[in-house]
Amino acid sequence: MRNLYFGISIAPYRVDLCRWLHDRYSCDIYHRSGPSGNLAFNLSLVESECGFPLLYYPNRGRNRSRLRTIASIISKNDPETVFVFEFSFLTLQVILIRLFRRKKFRIICFCDDSPDMIRGNDFSVFHRLARWIVPRFLDNLILPNRESCEWYVSRFGKGVYFPIIADERRWRQKLSEALPLSQDLAARFFPDRKPVVLYVGRMAAVKNVPTLLKAFSPFVGRAHLVLIGEGEEMDHLREMDRRLGTKALFMGKLSGNELIAWYNIADVFALPSTMEPFGAVTNEALMSGLYTLVSSRAGSVTLIESDQNGAVFNPDSIQELTALLDRFITLSEGKADTVCVKRDRMPYTFEESIVSAMEAIDRQ
Repeated sequence: MRNLYFGISIAPYRVDLCRWLHDRYSCDIYHRSGPSGNLAFNLSLVESECGFPLLYYPNRGRNRSRLRTIASIISKNDPETVFVFEFSFLTLQVILIRLFRRKKFRIICFCDDSPDMIRGNDFSVFHRLARWIVPRFLDNLILPNRESCEWYVSRFGKGVYFPIIADERRWRQKLSEALPLSQDLAARFFPDRKPVVLYVGRMAAVKNVPTLLKAFSPFVGRAHLVLIGEGEEMDHLREMDRRLGTKALFMGKLSGNELIAWYNIADVFALPSTMEPFGAVTNEALMSGLYTLVSSRAGSVTLIESDQNGAVFNPDSIQELTALLDRFITLSEGKADTVCVKRDRMPYTFEESIVSAMEAIDRQ
């Protein structure tokens, strides 16, 4: 008997979860085959770091026999538990397989709903409708935000909290390995060692980077702004940067050590999104020891403890973000001249969080 996990694509922030489920929960890990759209990360690099066999099921657009394939995988493994991702077409197929083939396995769904999405800021009408139907056919849900978890428990009696976080031990090792590159980059770009504010993510409208540029503009000469990522808003952002005189450093899309090195250099991290189911970069920033400022519409606000590791702000308020940047840039001024691996600012570890979630699922 092998338990099963059906994901979409193996994202960096899911590697440690999948490894834990494979090693500790006897899960075979399946992801969709073929292209998965415009990924914000290097898929081949992520795959090389997995440390467990990556298995694949057919992409619906490429293989119309996916239902038969999924049914065959389930029949072959005879699992006690099948983990699925979101209220997707595949999740519906797994539910149908259990109903029509009269199987007895549990279906546990990872659902990334943020409180903002539940309140109506959804990606689609389909997801909004599925939220009221699909949970009735699931045995449990795993939610990355405490408020979202409480909402599902109150409506459906189902919900376990586990945020989208990585194993800090592996991440901290990467920070150490990237440290020589961090020191070289800091000496090249910022010899004055003034505080550095960092953004990592797509350059898309929902990421709300213009608000960050405007909020940062009063601190030109006092701090530096680094923007990592690419997307359709890039030309507009470069023009805004020139107009505001923010002198932001646009680094484009980075991965591996080239990305991680910047977490060692930075002091403050900002996620200003107007729509963000979670925001795994919040976890990366906190594990790297950065003061982390998170939009109130991002699910990852659940990782922020008041004044201890960052703050939450209204992404529609430039003034609010400006005030927070002022506070945390001030805290970062006068730091040591050498770039180093800073202390972890996460409120809890990956291991204690995943163990707690799985124990809660097994008790129910």
